[in-house]
Amino acid sequence: MLRKLAITKWQGMTLRELAKTLAPRTRGWISYYGKYSLGEMARTMNLLNTRLVKWIRRKFGLPTFSRARGWLCSQEIRKTVQFHHWSKGFGMWQYLLRRAV
Repeated sequence: MLRKLAITKWQGMTLRELAKTLAPRTRGWISYYGKYSLGEMARTMNLLNTRLVKWIRRKFGLPTFSRARGWLCSQEIRKTVQFHHWSKGFGMWQYLLRRAV
């Protein structure tokens, strides 16, 4: 489902436009997986966060994955852009905490 989107190739969009484009899809995924498979929903949202980091890295030419991830975390903290799944508890900080455990 995320592979078909090919988010990393949407370089003509701003981060806000990307959030607005992905919002209906993430709402649908959360409502579906929230009823049937919470583990699969967490994996899907983590994969979406990974794809967003790859998009950031490609869009801004950042040299490393961790630098792009840090930049996206700073955007979440400043609340300049709010992705729908971040407001439901699948933000970048939660993503980092789950990866560390």
